[in-house]
Amino acid sequence: MQTSHNKHCAIGVDATLTCWGSAEGRKYKEQFEDTVRQVSVGMEYFCYVKFTGQLECYSTALGRAVGVPAGFTTHVQQVSVGSGHVCAVKSAAKR
Repeated sequence: MQTSHNKHCAIGVDATLTCWGSAEGRKYKEQFEDTVRQVSVGMEYFCYVKFTGQLECYSTALGRAVGVPAGFTTHVQQVSVGSGHVCAVKSAAKR
């Protein structure tokens, strides 16, 4: 489970992600069907790493997914979200 600034995310035993809290004065609860390895929660958004190694980010203020840089569509191992930034660790591509 990760929590930050009235935002909370938990990975279930089936590896699916549920996030809830409040943003911009509204309450929300989002459930994601992706199988998730790791999640990090920041001030206005959260990001998660799928078991496929793909990075996904969601804006709680906008209420929708937001794009990530093209280089982070595969091989992401870990993510950390802060108040205005995201850092991710990638593994080398295997051939």
